[in-house]
Amino acid sequence: AWLLPFMNRRSPPTAVATAALPCATISAAVIAAKVPVVLVSGFLGAGKTTLVAHTLANRQGRLLGFVVNDVAAVNIDASLLVDASAAEGEDDRDELHMVTLEDGCICCERSGELLPCVEKLLLSKAQSADPRPFDAIIIECTGLAEPNRLRTAFENPLSPFAHVLDQVELTSVVTVVDAAAFQAHYESLAR
Repeated sequence: AWLLPFMNRRSPPTAVATAALPCATISAAVIAAKVPVVLVSGFLGAGKTTLVAHTLANRQGRLLGFVVNDVAAVNIDASLLVDASAAEGEDDRDELHMVTLEDGCICCERSGELLPCVEKLLLSKAQSADPRPFDAIIIECTGLAEPNRLRTAFENPLSPFAHVLDQVELTSVVTVVDAAAFQAHYESLAR
């Protein structure tokens, strides 16, 4: 569980109203602290989905939410995570909480959809039968995404999704690197 060290809760939420999320009642007990968000980035083929699937399979009782972005019209990465979840023999208590965003990059043409996806994930969790809060939310970007653009979405106090930012905190940006190909790629950029 390579991502588990990045999933520590850091700070309590700022003033959170139970009406902050429409269509759902969220008790103060469910929002005991901000949910840590781990952003997983890296080039195409670097192993992001493999890392996230490994974390899903080895979550050690943690309740995780996932936002999976794919530039293709069919979100293959999300399909792989669903398969990994099914292979683990999930029971209803550990259902897979995932929001998919396909057919565009979350930092470019679909940039305004990151926080709405996180909100959708929080809403689905609030409506589930499991009373436990998320231990972490993992966002898997496309291989084309620029993590800095995504990071700034979590730092805008004037965002129309400030009610979401009151409940989550970007705690880590993890970049997956294909070690075998890194040197050649780096040298090609230096030319």
